[in-house]
Amino acid sequence: MRKTLYVNCSFCTGMMEVDAETGEVVKKWSPKERAEESTMEGALKKLEDDKKRRVALFENRKEELENQKKKIEDAFQKEVDRVKKEGIKDAPPRPFDLD
Repeated sequence: MRKTLYVNCSFCTGMMEVDAETGEVVKKWSPKERAEESTMEGALKKLEDDKKRRVALFENRKEELENQKKKIEDAFQKEVDRVKKEGIKDAPPRPFDLD
């Protein structure tokens, strides 16, 4: 499991997230970012941004599914037209009829 340390800079009042095992800096926050995150306005802004991102992801996925559905319906319709054009009248054999 990864251990993380949060280190506050006493000089600039920024903050760093550090991996305790490797000593690698994972993320840095400037004093301005840190001040925005700690205020209620910053939290509300973050919530609104997250909501917009979720809505955009939902809309993109919805559009992808609609496109996929349209492709499937088009392929089905082409196959129906092909069968009508070729005049195939025999139904495929059913497995239980072979007994």
